[in-house]
Amino acid sequence: MSREAQVRFCERRGVRFPPPTLPLVMCRSKGQAVAALARLTALLADLGLEPKAAKTRIVHLTVGGEGVDFLGFHHRLVRSRATRGTGTVVYLARWPSRKAEQHARDRIQFMTMRARLAAPVEQVVQEINLFLRGWAGYFRYGNSARSFDKIRRYALMRLALFIAKTA
Repeated sequence: MSREAQVRFCERRGVRFPPPTLPLVMCRSKGQAVAALARLTALLADLGLEPKAAKTRIVHLTVGGEGVDFLGFHHRLVRSRATRGTGTVVYLARWPSRKAEQHARDRIQFMTMRARLAAPVEQVVQEINLFLRGWAGYFRYGNSARSFDKIRRYALMRLALFIAKTA
């Protein structure tokens, strides 16, 4: 489907446009990364767009380095722990970003706020379970066990406080 047809389709039905695509380009060297950024800038300029300077950066992934946040995940190069008879392996690990974890805490807090004390506890528990199931389904790929444990403990604490306030 051409871009024009999609624009007409969305405008006719009053549908919002999807958010812009967030590209992530991985290169082997800094020279390749600079060239890729120049090429991407040229391609976007042909479309009348430009990359946002505050969000565009070149990151050198190293073990123990800063890493990069992309699509809710934090990606970082890490070294595996040595097991008996084997050496260590360097791999790209990913887990939920701090922003994604904060969003989950904010959402749980919203679902268990004081203004909802009149709602049945079963309904609140069902909403929290539905949210956590979806959140865990998205972030299950990668090294997310610690984040899951933190969010689970936070949800239990908020739910316990909510139930205590209703009694």
